Parts: sequence; C-alpha cells; structure tokens
Amino acid sequence: MTPNLYTLLHQHGFRLLRQRKHEVWGHPDGRRFVCSVSPSDPNAHLAAEKELRKLLGLEVAGHRKPLPAPVHKRKQKRRRGMQIFFPLPTTTHDRERWRTVLQNLLDKF
Repeated sequence: MTPNLYTLLHQHGFRLLRQRKHEVWGHPDGRRFVCSVSPSDPNAHLAAEKELRKLLGLEVAGHRKPLPAPVHKRKQKRRRGMQIFFPLPTTTHDRERWRTVLQNLLDKF
C-alpha cells in the first residue's frame, strides 16, 4: 500500500483489524476496506485507492461528483406474447356477447 492510502485510512478513522496476506481495515460504523499486502498487479495501488475513495464518498479522478455506493438492481423478467384483459361475464347476455367477440378474434388468427 502507498503512503497516500495509509493517510486516507487514518484521517477517516479506519483502524487495522488484521494482517496476513491481506490488510483488513475497519471503521467504527462497520465499513471495511481490504487490500492485498503484496499485489502482483503493478497498478493495484491505484485500484485500491479508487475503491477507498468510492467507499469514503470522495471524488475519484476523472469524475466530477462523488461516486455513490454500488446498488444492485433486480432485472425485471421480460414477458412475451400478447396479453388481453377483459371482465368476466356475469349474465347470460354478457356470456353470449363475449363468446361471439372471442370467436371473431380467433377467426382472424
């Protein structure tokens, strides 16, 4: 980790909880920040700093507004086919009328 990450963590109240292959930092409100002790990626420190800034709600380089925490949205199921809604017939006259309407619709297909 770079000194910039350490200063950001300490300035915002994070404390080192444990350290083995990863450093786990904790905030009193329950937020956690995890980073590798010996990353194999040469740009890992930049990615870690970006994730920390997003966690803290600070501006990330190239963005004007602070990035919000990620929100996972559920995808809505796509419905296929045509749906026809009609009221159920209540009287004999209504049943006869709907029978002819539905028969005419089926004859068109």
